Amino acid sequence: TSLTTNSTFGKVKQVVYFNKTDASSMSMTETWTDVTGYSLSITPTAANSKIILQGQINYNCNDHYTYGKFVRSINGGAYADVTDWIGDTASARVRSMTGSMKDYDSYRNAPMAIYAVDDTHNTTNAITYKLQFRGSFNHLGIFGYFNRSETNSNDNNGSKAVSHLTLTEVSA
Repeated sequence: TSLTTNSTFGKVKQVVYFNKTDASSMSMTETWTDVTGYSLSITPTAANSKIILQGQINYNCNDHYTYGKFVRSINGGAYADVTDWIGDTASARVRSMTGSMKDYDSYRNAPMAIYAVDDTHNTTNAITYKLQFRGSFNHLGIFGYFNRSETNSNDNNGSKAVSHLTLTEVSA
């Protein structure tokens, strides 16, 4: 376990963001799978700048364990985990950014607050961050829902939500 404290930030160089209001679903497998439409790109102005990812993802999956994380691609290369954005290796546990979520109320969205700092990119080439999800071995074939309740019912038991993400480049 490591704790990094650095309260010295420079100036904001650029901000890129999106709001996602449409609802979607995806079948969960034991493989990390891209969540369609949940990616965001930025081209840093300096290789030593910090990229701050923040936002909220509205997600629902009734009574099942699922996991989420953001991965990074630099200059169109392969996507990979970002240092310190997933948990430590621990036996058979799934390493994720959001942890394991199990919601016993099928009518509730589970908003996930996202906040992470990327200070290891070391590039001025385009960086793309994208969201991936997966299920656990005993909950395969179930669906996860983004920006809507599981039932998607047209009454006060159903919900529609918005997810949003922001990338902020801050000088070192």
